[in-house]
Amino acid sequence: HQARQIDMVGMFPFTHGILRGAGYVTGAVNFDGTNDVSARGADLTGSADAATWMFSMWILPASTLGGSAVAQRNLYFAEGGYGYVRLTTADNLLVHFESATSSTFCTFLSTGTISSTNGWSHIAFSCDGSSGALMLRGATNWTSTAFVSTAAPDFTRVNHLIGANSTAVVSPYTGDLADFWMHMSTYIDVRANIGNYISGGKPVDLGSSGAIPTGSQPIMFFKMAAGSSGSTFAVNIGSGGNFSITGALSESTSSPSD
Repeated sequence: HQARQIDMVGMFPFTHGILRGAGYVTGAVNFDGTNDVSARGADLTGSADAATWMFSMWILPASTLGGSAVAQRNLYFAEGGYGYVRLTTADNLLVHFESATSSTFCTFLSTGTISSTNGWSHIAFSCDGSSGALMLRGATNWTSTAFVSTAAPDFTRVNHLIGANSTAVVSPYTGDLADFWMHMSTYIDVRANIGNYISGGKPVDLGSSGAIPTGSQPIMFFKMAAGSSGSTFAVNIGSGGNFSITGALSESTSSPSD
């Protein structure tokens, strides 16, 4: 049996040692920035407008951008622009969510930049409904915030997309992506629990259903085993239902585990 111990900061169990730390190996997919996007094509199963939510993912932007409107390189996009996680032209990370009445719920902009020169970068975010934290490469990193705590983000949309803001592949992300994890209606402070996602600059195992960080299955969790087809990245290990790929995701030539 694998030894188990308790994270005394977050008070959540994690598997010790080789499986979650140095021995964990994940694959990654490449978005070409021209015709690649992964889309739900409907609302997420079990989706709810929630003021508590969080995400974690690994990204390696391309040095040469493809597609159009690269000022908005969308990693995640909720239909209608009610929520998105994207890279700006200045290579900062922008997190923005709105309520059903289009009132801004929160806006976070990273102080640090994310580009190909950084190699693989881990990004994580958590929000408890009135405050939040944005993490870049294992450290807190944001400069601007705005909150309207009386209006929860509108997550109940007719489509959710990864890699662009529509199936026509507008405002695409160009680069590699690994271990995309997003949880709604659940909160732990990523500042106190960042070790649940990154250790020694490398990814850790989030569990077969992505439940290890919080103790419950997230609504979205996309990953692929090294050496697998890029099409497997559309299989949602989370509870929200599988996605469909437009274009053809290919396996990245590198991994955040390298």
